[in-house]
Amino acid sequence: MDRHRSGGPALPGVPGRPPSALALLGRAEGSPLVVARYGTRLHAWDGAGDGTEPVSPAVSAFIPDPDNLGLIAATVPDAEILHFGSLPSAPPQPGERAARAAARRTGWHDDTVLSLASARTPGGGIVLSGSADHSARLWNLRDGSLRGVLDHTAPVRAVALGGPWRRLLAVTATVDRALALWDANTGECLRHEPSLPAAARGVAFGWLSRRLVLLAACEDGRLRMWDARTGAPRGTIDSHDGPVTALAVHRAAGREQYVTGGEDGRVRVWDLRPVRAAQASGHSGAVRAMCWTTGPGGRPELITAAEGDEGACLVARRAPDGALLGAPWRATPGVRSLLACGGGATGRVALLDDGGTLRLWNPAEDIVVPLNDVAGEAPAPMTAVAVDGRDDSRLVYADAEGTVRLRDLTAVETDRKATARAAASASTEAAAPDRRIDPDTFGPVPDPDPARDDGAPAAPPTVVIRLGRPCSLIGYHAGRIVTCQDDGLLQAWGGAGRQATWSARPSEVPIGVLATGRWGGHDVVALGTADGVLHVYDIPSGAHLAHTRTHDGPVTALAFFRQGDLTALVSAGEDGRTVVWDGNARTETLTGHAEAAWCVAAAAHAPLLATGGAQGTLSLWRREP
Repeated sequence: MDRHRSGGPALPGVPGRPPSALALLGRAEGSPLVVARYGTRLHAWDGAGDGTEPVSPAVSAFIPDPDNLGLIAATVPDAEILHFGSLPSAPPQPGERAARAAARRTGWHDDTVLSLASARTPGGGIVLSGSADHSARLWNLRDGSLRGVLDHTAPVRAVALGGPWRRLLAVTATVDRALALWDANTGECLRHEPSLPAAARGVAFGWLSRRLVLLAACEDGRLRMWDARTGAPRGTIDSHDGPVTALAVHRAAGREQYVTGGEDGRVRVWDLRPVRAAQASGHSGAVRAMCWTTGPGGRPELITAAEGDEGACLVARRAPDGALLGAPWRATPGVRSLLACGGGATGRVALLDDGGTLRLWNPAEDIVVPLNDVAGEAPAPMTAVAVDGRDDSRLVYADAEGTVRLRDLTAVETDRKATARAAASASTEAAAPDRRIDPDTFGPVPDPDPARDDGAPAAPPTVVIRLGRPCSLIGYHAGRIVTCQDDGLLQAWGGAGRQATWSARPSEVPIGVLATGRWGGHDVVALGTADGVLHVYDIPSGAHLAHTRTHDGPVTALAFFRQGDLTALVSAGEDGRTVVWDGNARTETLTGHAEAAWCVAAAAHAPLLATGGAQGTLSLWRREP
């Protein structure tokens, strides 16, 4: 189970047999009652572990009643629905005949009852039953009268009730992959989905962002969600490695938790805070790169770069809702990477273009400073750039000759006058030792001369690694550099001697994207391959933490997205999907593009996510509190 808390007495159960269903009932006095179904028999135990022999006739399904004090159970083979107002919690035992006598008949079917649901109403409660006789029936719990029959073309395997009682809704799922939404008061079919991608074994209603949603636990291992009013999809979660066999909803403190069980033997608890999506007016060409940065007043801004004419890119500043902040500017040649950087009063952006030129851009002041120049060396085209995941004022980049350099951006002047003075003296200034970066630990060192002249040229970058061959992917996190060479060799670097601490070849398939960050309690590097597979390695140890297929085609972009105390790994792919994968290996699929999604960006200090598509579309996502 993904989340659990130990404690409490161990209940004896039935030796050698696992329970097929469980319920927890409250009681007016004493500890709660645990009810379990073993085969077709119900057993009950109180909180002290004192138990009973079977407390009911043979049953095919059972649920707590709306007051959570008794049980509603469907018997076999006669397919009766009985309401047990209370159950004994200790010997002596009542026996089957006495148990039947103590129960009230609520309904019946012509074949085995496969599923039950109940809801409290001003009239005393409603029961919904789904049966192998191809029908679902609604019953008044108080007197057992029939409210309505919902006809189907196949056995009804899962049912649920939800919504306000004035417009109570019912959902039914059949074994032939159909799903139907009904008005429980009138019996009217409101929506019918004849063919889901996989049959649902469990259904439920829940609330996301104050909107009623329908959830279906499917045989392909996914939990699917729809808006109950409009039918619009609200996301897909890859919840289990195999069919999802059970689904339950619990609401407390204004937030709902969802529990799923699967044939993979796992029980998972989900605390879903919804992602709200919006479409923004994008670009006419494919969105190639994007990042979130900090604008004036600490407001988040989205920077996007999209293909223009004649190999150029249009770079634009946008508000969190996608609105343009001024006219885009034309960058030639095209932009390959955009990275948010610190080291200044407002956010800055590292911009790497197709020609291998690396620039530092201050969007608020519209100042661009080149970073390729290295004192005493001819500049080589840059091939990859990354920012330290913990200190975004430090930048690492690799060139076409396989040299990796580290630079402290606080030493890079963005003031026009200081930049001009630095440029004028660059030809005569000798290369000085880097006063900001320790070449052995890749970490910052104190400035020995804090009162140095602001007009002096910035300290040059430190050469920390010489690979000797091109490196197209690079990462930097927690003081360690990670490189991925063009031949697929992945290496982590750190410590004295500038030696690789570990090496790996994750895939025979080309690796297209790399990102570093904190995930699942580890400092990690994530890699996306051309066949849609995602690899995650622990940076300090080199342990291979995860390996999963997330896309039906190449992974095109990766980012780390903070969600409260957790950080999720987000991947975009040519299949148009965006997959959010949290540290417990749970996934949520966001559908915002009909075409390939080329890039993804997550804000560092706000619950904002953005994706850009091959046809110029932008999708903006906000994680609800």
